[in-house]
Amino acid sequence: MRTRHFAVLGLLCAALVLAGCAQSGSGSAAASSGAPSAPSAPSSPEPSGSSQSPNPPSGVTLVLTGQVEPGVEPHCLLLKDGGQTYQLMGGDPAVVKAGARVRVSGHVVDNVMSYCMQGKPFQITEAHAL
Repeated sequence: MRTRHFAVLGLLCAALVLAGCAQSGSGSAAASSGAPSAPSAPSSPEPSGSSQSPNPPSGVTLVLTGQVEPGVEPHCLLLKDGGQTYQLMGGDPAVVKAGARVRVSGHVVDNVMSYCMQGKPFQITEAHAL
């Protein structure tokens, strides 16, 4: 009797779970109908007179000059140059430190994760104090 009670309870729970899944997917019937959907347009157009420079391609050597600023997260260093903010990675810690004026060479790195969450990741290949 006890085994039968657990079996009925298990079937009832499974039915409730399946019913809940069926209801949550009801809004996607149009998307799964096989009919092609129209491509979505960008939410807002880029301003034509933007003051920021375009994004440099990854791997292209850049020279940045400015004052190194601390980021909001510990051990994160930022440099603003040309209307862009860069997260500095690497470089001599005696030269590249918060408050220092520097000229750094390196390149923007795409597809890298960072806990700094500020600026474009910039791998330093050479750094000079000013």
